Amino acid sequence: TAWAAAFKGEGHRNLVSRRWLDYGPWRLIRAPNDTSFIELHSLDVPDDVAFQQAFEALKILGLSSTGGYIPHRLPARQHLAHPELYTHYDATARQLIVPVHGRPLEPTELLEACIARRFYDGPEDGIDQVTFVFLEEDNARRHLFDLWLRDLGCRAIIDGREVDLLQDYEPPPPTKPDWVKQAQDLDGR
Repeated sequence: TAWAAAFKGEGHRNLVSRRWLDYGPWRLIRAPNDTSFIELHSLDVPDDVAFQQAFEALKILGLSSTGGYIPHRLPARQHLAHPELYTHYDATARQLIVPVHGRPLEPTELLEACIARRFYDGPEDGIDQVTFVFLEEDNARRHLFDLWLRDLGCRAIIDGREVDLLQDYEPPPPTKPDWVKQAQDLDGR
């Protein structure tokens, strides 16, 4: 069972965002030289417990539609589940704008937005941001945390104006498994 993972400097770009590291069921240690060290399971537990802890961590950190790891290659647009991501590009802001009306966002759509931001292959210069613009405020608010966690934009049309809902957003504090809390209490990290 893998027991750790690490990201250094530009290696963090292989994640949907750096925020992802703070919210997983793992122990995060920030080290010198822009290094993030992730302990995936407790080191002093039986193998079956370690496997279960690591399995849960890798599911969230890993390469899946709900995971935080970005694949190294961008699939061709015709193979994306959500090619509509590429339909509204604001060249001045270097931003993809994704309108959302009457539907929930799917995990694959959020991952593809992060992939597009990382590996955009269009004729324009590149993408600094992907922003979802919701026509219904309540739908936007249901997705705030997921968008914030991935460092994606979230706007809603409220009283005829486009409002940035992340401007004053306060995310909930991370929750950690007991084994992480115990390890942090032992060494103060």
